[in-house]
Amino acid sequence: MNLHPGKVGPMVVEESVTIFTDRERIEGTITHVSTIRLSDFMISEGHQTDFIKIKNATITCRVTGEELEQVPFVLIARDRVALLTTKTATRAGRERVGAF
Repeated sequence: MNLHPGKVGPMVVEESVTIFTDRERIEGTITHVSTIRLSDFMISEGHQTDFIKIKNATITCRVTGEELEQVPFVLIARDRVALLTTKTATRAGRERVGAF
């Protein structure tokens, strides 16, 4: 809700990401305010939740490469995230993270 007529608030953006935990690779979309960088979104202590909502998520086992699940949304504990990349940081469907 905009409480100041004539003023436009920050826009909400959706960003395609790949998140790595110790066991899974999760690809999907996160939503955040456009005025906040993705890195700030991840490390900010001012968040109301300890979880990140991922929409249209594909969950893959990092060990076997087997696709485990496709779900409309999943919540991931922030402290389980080992690495987060945007889709623009990937090439030809392969993550540029070496053996990670």
